[in-house]
Amino acid sequence: MRLPDIIESHRDSIVESWLVEVKKDADISRVRISDSERKDHIPYLLTQAVFMMRGQQITDEQRKSAQMHGESRARQAYKISLILREARILRKVLGMFIQEHLLNIVVSHFVSDMARLYDTIDELLEESVQAFLLRKRANTRS
Repeated sequence: MRLPDIIESHRDSIVESWLVEVKKDADISRVRISDSERKDHIPYLLTQAVFMMRGQQITDEQRKSAQMHGESRARQAYKISLILREARILRKVLGMFIQEHLLNIVVSHFVSDMARLYDTIDELLEESVQAFLLRKRANTRS
């Protein structure tokens, strides 16, 4: 199986593993939001990464969703460092997941799939952070 197929079939367990790891972070846990609010963007992000690994491009709709995530985190009193930490934790969880399933992954596509996976996370993270900053600036002007 290719990496996108494995991620797609285990998406929910990856999200739950990510949530467990995020809850262990004292700084992130200080932001009092529900589990649903905390993980709201992760299933969608993984789905977008699967699409990208299959050769699709990031759409304006996907960028808008990432921007909405950044705005949401700004309203939730997050800091940029926490958004970046959430992304780092996602990479860690994905790395552990990939290691667990390595023998099931088709090697001929592995490197390109990994590159697209992390490019997608980084590109949508950038959109989120830019929207976060715009929201924070707008709030300070008000």
